[in-house]
Amino acid sequence: MKRRIAARQGVELAALAVLAIVAIFLGGNALSFVADRNRLPANTYISDIDASGLSADDAISRTVRALSEPVALSYAGEAVSLDPGSVEVRLNQAVARLQIDQILRQKQSLDQFPGHILRRTSQSRIPAPIVYSESRLSTFLLGLAARFDREPGLAPAGTDGSAAAASAGRQLNFVEARDALIGVLARSSDRQLTLPIDVVGGGPATVRSLEPALRQQLASFVGQGGVASIYIKNLRGGDELSINADTATSAQGWLRLLVVLDAIRGADTPLSGVAADSAVSAIVDGSANAANALLRSAGAGEAQSGVQQLNGTLRKLGLLSTFLAQPFDQQSAPATVVTPANLRAPGDAALDKNAQSTASEIGAVFEALAACRTGGGAFAVAFPKGMTPAKCEAMLNLLARNSNVGLIDANVAGAAVFHRQNWDANTHADAALVTTRDADYILVVALSQSRAALNWADSSALIGSVTRSTHAFFAGGQVPAASTPLTSAPRP
Repeated sequence: MKRRIAARQGVELAALAVLAIVAIFLGGNALSFVADRNRLPANTYISDIDASGLSADDAISRTVRALSEPVALSYAGEAVSLDPGSVEVRLNQAVARLQIDQILRQKQSLDQFPGHILRRTSQSRIPAPIVYSESRLSTFLLGLAARFDREPGLAPAGTDGSAAAASAGRQLNFVEARDALIGVLARSSDRQLTLPIDVVGGGPATVRSLEPALRQQLASFVGQGGVASIYIKNLRGGDELSINADTATSAQGWLRLLVVLDAIRGADTPLSGVAADSAVSAIVDGSANAANALLRSAGAGEAQSGVQQLNGTLRKLGLLSTFLAQPFDQQSAPATVVTPANLRAPGDAALDKNAQSTASEIGAVFEALAACRTGGGAFAVAFPKGMTPAKCEAMLNLLARNSNVGLIDANVAGAAVFHRQNWDANTHADAALVTTRDADYILVVALSQSRAALNWADSSALIGSVTRSTHAFFAGGQVPAASTPLTSAPRP
């Protein structure tokens, strides 16, 4: 009997011990549950900032400190540091506290007690609610773009005056950069950002990218009072570059070309006999007598009538600043012809009163010739019957015979060149259609100065430099060998 009582008492004592242990365990957990009710649970993050076990105030303080650290930016290898304060980045503490309080209320709910006992925790991650100055952030990014963006272009001219290959430009992708930077500003780790940059002109750059290099080459000549006119047209891409291309220039040599062109246009059959010989002599030899003979033929024996017909053709083509006032090499002063280009010319400009044009208008003539080969272009519109592809091909064949001049033709590395030089004492110029397997382009270069006669050694070297730079653009950066500068005038 006593043994049964002792056994029962042992069981009861064991049960009481277990109950005591359970009570102590539950009580301890209850105390810790209550004690930690204002501290964030384990695995709580504000953005990527560990706030586990912190009070709301401490969590906010830690986040503020972390988000105030500088951000390291890289623009195409250029390192830039951004102080968040400079764009007024700060934590929206009111919103952050609401988010923290929501987590704390969930933790303080009695139904979370079993999880507290079992030490079960799930990760809580809330975003860092930041505010910033939109205008300051935009100003900062625009400043980076102004410093580091690059337009498509050419490398600086070489020691021989030639330009390097065309290069792509770069441009900050403003929208992507802004969004990415805001994301970096809202985290504490990995506060680095390689800014997104777009390649500009990743394919072949437009001919406008030649401008810096060409202006560099022309700087000395222009700085000494010279006037340089350049017109370039990419016939396959359609892009063009004009540098003073609407400036009036003397144009005796180019008007010889236009006289021959008008003779071919007005003839019912291909030029033959004396007319064909005159055309060759006017283009290849620059003969004023041969050009005048073609004018007389066009004017029914009167050269001045031929001049008037020529000018009518030029107006019909829209060449408002190109004219011939009277036949070539006349001793009498011609009547004054006013054009849009010479109206803009300075009073001391050394312009031939008898024959004038502009780089852009002569360039348009060469473009029309190129397009006419396939039945298109300005000639097909203005003279649908007068300028056939066969006639344009005949004109180009004449220009191809104008070789060994030493200007554009000598600086394009064996490309097919159809060109006509143009010069007098104060103007040295050349205009060409250049064709290769990979490119077709127009180049017109005119140099003039009013104070003194030009020197052919200097001007031919400068025309060659501009030509080589232009050709390198169309030839994948391969700069042609420089020609020997002229020591005397080429054919007129």
